[in-house]
Amino acid sequence: MLLSLELFNFFYQRLAALAIVTLNGSHRFGKPMRVNRAYSSQREDTSGLLMY
Repeated sequence: MLLSLELFNFFYQRLAALAIVTLNGSHRFGKPMRVNRAYSSQREDTSGLLMY
């Protein structure tokens, strides 16, 4: 199984939330994407997205 991870940083948390709602479950290369919020090791909100 090929697993691809992508990380995107957003300046505004509101746009990150919109991207999660829009992209989560959409298909790329025939497979559904899972999109989540990414956190640093200290669990602070980085407003980033982790797509896999």
